[in-house]
Amino acid sequence: MKKILFVTNRNILTTSGELRLIKNRAEALYTEYGIATDFIAFASHDRINSNKHEKIEAGGDIETFELSMTNPAVTLPSYKKLKATIYAKLHTGDYGAVILSGAAMPSLAKNIKEKFAVRVYLDIHGALEDILEVSRKASGLKSKILRILYHVDKSAVKKGIQNCDGVFVVTRALEDYLKERYPIARNKKFYIIPCATSTNPINETEYQEDRIKYRGKYNIASDELVFIYSGGVSPWQCVAESIGLYKAISEKLSIKTRMLVFSHNIKEIEALAKGDQRIQTDSYTPGELFHALRVGDFAFLLRRDNLTNNVAFPNKFLEYVQSGMHIISTPYVKEIADQINEYNLGYIYDFNNSSEGLLKYIQSVVNTQKDWNNINSVLVRNSFSVTTQSFAKEFLNGN
Repeated sequence: MKKILFVTNRNILTTSGELRLIKNRAEALYTEYGIATDFIAFASHDRINSNKHEKIEAGGDIETFELSMTNPAVTLPSYKKLKATIYAKLHTGDYGAVILSGAAMPSLAKNIKEKFAVRVYLDIHGALEDILEVSRKASGLKSKILRILYHVDKSAVKKGIQNCDGVFVVTRALEDYLKERYPIARNKKFYIIPCATSTNPINETEYQEDRIKYRGKYNIASDELVFIYSGGVSPWQCVAESIGLYKAISEKLSIKTRMLVFSHNIKEIEALAKGDQRIQTDSYTPGELFHALRVGDFAFLLRRDNLTNNVAFPNKFLEYVQSGMHIISTPYVKEIADQINEYNLGYIYDFNNSSEGLLKYIQSVVNTQKDWNNINSVLVRNSFSVTTQSFAKEFLNGN
């Protein structure tokens, strides 16, 4: 069977959100359909030489080429070798598709299509303006390079979409975003594949065991409500807003509460907590986090109203779904808000409104039974076995 060649300058070597999507999707294609993937990674020296590489078990291997944001003497010859490697691999006839992922990578689509009888797909995770957001927080030279890269990427995506056979996106909103900005043929295929978790139904016995274990670890009383924030401290993740909302809620609830913040940025979180004894911090590996999240009753997934959030599908959403918590989110991540409302998974909070509606919601669901059927339906709907099905069938049939 022919393989997929995945070419990217995204971080697929060490732990990150983009690795999680790319890794899990490739592994699902391999385990579900037997479609193997080889990877070519254009990455920094530090990532290539890190001792914390994550293995991608998708039936193939990874070749790396060094990328330096500030040193063209490193990047240009390395990029030349990368292209030569792509062409050498495709000349073998072993590949049925090439997937291009990351800033400026879509620019390779035209040459590949001209030289080889192989399908080419773009893999787009979010709005192109994400780069501009990062550039505003970067220093001097790096900020300028990122702004240049935005314009290069914008042009590359325009050319790539014209020459590719299809596009992977994480939400319908992201598909609409691309169609609004680029001339796209009506028959261009879009595959909506968000970052998913396990497709296995929730084991209720395991859930209860996890809940008892971790509530015991933090000495949480049976009648105490636990609010969770899990993630980093980037401004777009709204950790400060989550802590602020928790404090506002806890002061008005007659029930005893606690907030647990699971993050690898403990010092920054403690600075935000400002000595509040109700707020505790901890950190976990991804494998243990799955179990630890079940300590909670309510989870914060707050985002502001901006383009990046409007088209996104945060990895954290399905982690929270698996935990059985009620999810407190905002209207601005459209796909997440829609699924929370459709499956009755939580409450949609608007920063512009008071917390009174949220307080009433919390009080109304405190003692209700969990709807595991609804929770499992969400996990199946977003699972890779479902979302990759259309692409996999077309790939296997050579369409």
